Amino acid sequence: MQGNKKQLINALKDSNEIAEAKRLKLHSEIAEQRAARLLRNAEAYRIRIDNETAEQHAARLQRDAEAKRLELDSETAEQHAARLQRDAEAKRLELDSETAEQHAARLQRDAGAKRLKLDSEIAEQRAARLLRNAEAYRIRIDNETAEQHAARLQRDAEAKRLELDSETAEQHAARLQRDAGAKRLKLDSETAEQHAARLQRDAGAKRLKLHSETAEQRAARLLSNAETYRSRIDNETAEQRAARLLSNAETYRSRIDNETAEQHAARLQRDAEAHRRLRRPTMQTNAIDLAHIDEKEIIEFYCAQMNERCEFCNSLNFMGERPPDKKFTACCHKGKIDLPEQDCPEYLETLMNGVDHNI
Repeated sequence: MQGNKKQLINALKDSNEIAEAKRLKLHSEIAEQRAARLLRNAEAYRIRIDNETAEQHAARLQRDAEAKRLELDSETAEQHAARLQRDAEAKRLELDSETAEQHAARLQRDAGAKRLKLDSEIAEQRAARLLRNAEAYRIRIDNETAEQHAARLQRDAEAKRLELDSETAEQHAARLQRDAGAKRLKLDSETAEQHAARLQRDAGAKRLKLHSETAEQRAARLLSNAETYRSRIDNETAEQRAARLLSNAETYRSRIDNETAEQHAARLQRDAEAHRRLRRPTMQTNAIDLAHIDEKEIIEFYCAQMNERCEFCNSLNFMGERPPDKKFTACCHKGKIDLPEQDCPEYLETLMNGVDHNI
């Protein structure tokens, strides 16, 4: 037993002496000697790698991975930061020195590796990856400067434009279908507060867009809107037309009911001015307008059915002409005019009833 212990101590002593001698030798070597040594080691390592069997290869990879894991687990914060900096610098130098062929080959390898990784991940891994990516993207967006923000938006717009320009007709149709489905799901799942906030944002964005457009852009927009409206009107069915007119009348009535006194006065003034211009054209201007008028470009006005009864005189009025207080003025001026009942002249009664006793 004592002999074995003595042999072990001597072996450890010899090992320490060999390690110390090797360390001193490495410290004393010049640059040329160090380069030659590294070259010999690399060549020996390459030969060993080329000649190893499948089992040796798997075992080596396992040992390297374990050693790497132990090294990473034991490093301090400073060592971790220094390693990341060294790796980033080495990666940058490698990318800067690669040729066009190496660059293309690397991108192809990376894309293939990423595709294989994505194809093999399970649902939980995919969800975790998307969550990490979203969090990293949010942090990057929150920390970017104004210049970085503008540059990112420009890059995204350019990438989107290139993607749209290169898509086929089938890809275009599929994209529109996907976008419509995603938008429909998003709208269906939003709360009342989200709905109100979205409408407010859309209204603000539309207002800013309209305020910033030039005269040419405004003219082009109005022309495009008129053309779109005319095409939709020309292609609608009888049921669609009736539904549209009813919806327009309801919208108009709701707007009339909710307008303030100032809005009511302004509307009446606008209507009176429009009526005055319409009733007083010159004969020459009127002839020119009638000669060049296109009925398809005229926006139809519909004031709903004549079924609104005045609470004072029981006359029937159009829904679209009902004032905000729901008291009509065209018939009895809100009850201020009270005419006694009179018999209708026989001639007028005949015309109204459609019966001519003289036939």
